[in-house]
Amino acid sequence: MYNPFDKFTEASVKKPITAILIFILIFFGGIFLMVNYISADVSRSSFYPDNEVTRLLTEIDNEYNEQELDLLRALTPLESNGLDNPSNWEKLAKVEAIMISDNSSLNYQEPIFGGQSVAGPASLAMIYSTVVYPEETALWVNETKTTFDAFINTLENGSNSEINNALNLSIEKVESIPLPPEITSESLNSWDVNNTEWVDSLMNGVNSTQLLSDFDDYLSSINLLVNNNSVGPEIEQKWIYSVSLDARIKLNILNVIQEIDYAGSVLGSIPTYDEKGSEIEFSQRSSSATIGVINLAISTSDLDTEEIIEISKSLENNLSTELSLDEDSKVIIFGFNRFTEASASASSKESPMLTSLAILLLGIILWTRFRSIRETMMVITCTALTIPITFGVASFLFKVTFNPAMFSIPVLVLAIGVDYGLHVVARYREEAVHEARKVGIDEHAQPLSVLEKSSRKKAILNGSLLTSAALIVAITTDVVGFMSFNISNQKFLRDFGTTIAIGLLFVYLSSITVLPALLSLIPPKSKTVITRKPFPISNIQSIEETSFSKFIGNVVDKKAKVVWIIVILMTIPMLWGMTLLKPGFDTRDQLVEDEEGVVGAFVTLNDQFASSPSPIYFIIDSKENSTVLSPDGLEAYYDAMNLLSNDDKISDDITSLWTELTKYSINAENATFSELLTRIESKENEAFTELSTWILENEEGFELASPYLSNNQKQMVIRFQAAILDWEASVELEENLNNKLSELPNENFTYAFTGDDLIIGMVTEEISTNSVVSTAIVSVIILIMLITINFFDNKDPIRGVVMALPLFIVVCWVYGMLGLFGFLLNAQVVTIGALTLGLGVDYSVHFGTRMEEEAELNPNGTIAEWTSKTVCTTGRAMGAAALTTAGGFSVLLLSSLEPLKLMGISFAIAISMALISSLTLLPTLLGPRLKLHSEQE
Repeated sequence: MYNPFDKFTEASVKKPITAILIFILIFFGGIFLMVNYISADVSRSSFYPDNEVTRLLTEIDNEYNEQELDLLRALTPLESNGLDNPSNWEKLAKVEAIMISDNSSLNYQEPIFGGQSVAGPASLAMIYSTVVYPEETALWVNETKTTFDAFINTLENGSNSEINNALNLSIEKVESIPLPPEITSESLNSWDVNNTEWVDSLMNGVNSTQLLSDFDDYLSSINLLVNNNSVGPEIEQKWIYSVSLDARIKLNILNVIQEIDYAGSVLGSIPTYDEKGSEIEFSQRSSSATIGVINLAISTSDLDTEEIIEISKSLENNLSTELSLDEDSKVIIFGFNRFTEASASASSKESPMLTSLAILLLGIILWTRFRSIRETMMVITCTALTIPITFGVASFLFKVTFNPAMFSIPVLVLAIGVDYGLHVVARYREEAVHEARKVGIDEHAQPLSVLEKSSRKKAILNGSLLTSAALIVAITTDVVGFMSFNISNQKFLRDFGTTIAIGLLFVYLSSITVLPALLSLIPPKSKTVITRKPFPISNIQSIEETSFSKFIGNVVDKKAKVVWIIVILMTIPMLWGMTLLKPGFDTRDQLVEDEEGVVGAFVTLNDQFASSPSPIYFIIDSKENSTVLSPDGLEAYYDAMNLLSNDDKISDDITSLWTELTKYSINAENATFSELLTRIESKENEAFTELSTWILENEEGFELASPYLSNNQKQMVIRFQAAILDWEASVELEENLNNKLSELPNENFTYAFTGDDLIIGMVTEEISTNSVVSTAIVSVIILIMLITINFFDNKDPIRGVVMALPLFIVVCWVYGMLGLFGFLLNAQVVTIGALTLGLGVDYSVHFGTRMEEEAELNPNGTIAEWTSKTVCTTGRAMGAAALTTAGGFSVLLLSSLEPLKLMGISFAIAISMALISSLTLLPTLLGPRLKLHSEQE
């Protein structure tokens, strides 16, 4: 078969120094390109597909400045009895107070939580226990009624002096009606929690709405009595303006804050699931809480990642110092930037470690095969130096972005590259033995160095060309197969496939050019290292038949049917296993624990709090002649909230423009705003117009609304979180929301949803599709190439089908075993089908080509003889190559990332099966074809 790269091999053997210098220039060029053009993205967004949901998420990020915000979360350990323990409330209050006044973040705090930059359970609990808890409300209501009743009694029966005194007492009593406490670091620090009797009421959503309504009715009746029994206009006027009106203002404020979802907000800050993943019974949530979460929003527009991380660490240290916390009670502070940096730092440390271990292990395996340090170093060097070239070229020409799925590429390139190099050296040594025998050198006494340079170069050239002929089929199928990932709409898969394809191409070129050049330039080993005795030719490559090779030959020739019965029996359960194989993209599997505990805190937040790593957005878009700030828009919002609150996967803490406006109205100075919200609740059109104007023209209003309302006020987002760390939960939530969207009745609005975590489900489905597509493409390419090669070389296209069939069986076995053992297809293992075929065809072509050579050399021989001779020569090299490749991939078992461990196991199994298939199945099919051809000749 014509190989266009044979010219490169011939030139490298002829002018080795030139070939090596060219490679060195290419290497430094690769280093230059890698340093200047490589880019990395270790965030989850690096796995996102290019589709409508991702584009919508990007639009939301841009519209609502999500990229300029970071939410710092304080995971605060609690003592026994959870929220039933007063000391835990005081601890949460102190943590919240410190976060509010923290100097490191003060200039960057963003008031997105109802005008506050910090949101925690303590501030809400302080408000609830003061002015929402019915027992507290009943106290002042009853006292006020008593005072007002006394005034009415005095008004009817008392003197003017007594009436004035009673009126003044009523004024004082109205002034004493409690209003929500202002949330400051001082008020939180001074909050004295005497008891927690109010906690159960808070958790069950009990409020004072009815008490306040009854009191409002009572006040109206009192006003009527005052009007009927007034002794003069001064008393009546003073009652109206100093008592009734002030009481009404306070009632408006108190009525509005009853609507806040205190239960949802507090429940969202404590665990939903225990450490074992079991859902905690609602009645036990408060008493069993072991962690409380407080959030701090900061603007990142003027900060780089290092400064954001430094703010997180400074706040963490400040909390530890102020609260005298030890390691067990330490509060962990992390936001998206700190988590990403911690995760990336921990993960990125693994790649060089695994690569170094792979080089060491492969070096040991090669040395045991070669018994020569120089040839071991040649193969390792030629392969390792292609890694920076690979990343440099991929970064410059294809603009690839380094992502977590690519951590395995250096190990993959090393394992496969050493496989290629070993074949070249093994075939060169075999050819050298033949050359030595031709000139009568005693191969059992003389070293290879006594062979003339011209004969040695001939052996190098012949060995390289014969190996290259087999490798070109494997490399072509691999490159085309991995480049087929470019049909995916996921950039990480496109980058992954492209980088592997480039790496394998350079490994192949290095193996057939630089390695032959080094072999030509550097003299072979002549003496042993320790004893300094001659290293005979017979030690470098044994080509004599062994009992094992003869056994394989006899089995293939005499018991082919038994072999295929065994194959069929093995394949049946594997086919069933393939039906069990599922795709999977679990975020926690992509994480490596860091020393500071940030990654662990992230996993805790997701596992125990029914909380996604980042917000999910429910989007309400108004059509042409409508706006979200309208009675219809409010109705659409209620419909959306009803949909979300009825989904048990969604956390209780749902935030929106309306929830934050309600919180904003808590402060006493916002009494007029409370009245505005009351009018909005009554669907007054003018009230919506006033709110729109306030948001557009008031800086405080704009800052409050901007995270939830678009600038043109045509779109509103509702933020929520859900327990969807794993991909199946993402898909389930996406399907549920999609099904419910059509049920929303308002015809003036459209609804959509997006979020980082929902996209994970799409990534998973795409992984499954690309695994099948890439495997199918490589299968077709292999079949076409083998049929074409055998048609032109041997006039026997059926021989191509025969050589491909064992490979397809191996792929079935590999996928079947993964399914039977319950493994999931993930971003790292998506290539297993294509790579198994690529490596398998390498073995198949090597073995098939050598068996054809043996049949030509001994046309009257038997299938057993041809097989035995092939096994003891090429088969021996294949075994060593399989050992090195499997050994290289086995290094991944030392990774902390579960997907990389799975990749190591999967490829080790695949390579072993490909080797067994080539040594046993292939000759049972190819032998009869060769025998028939020999007889016809």
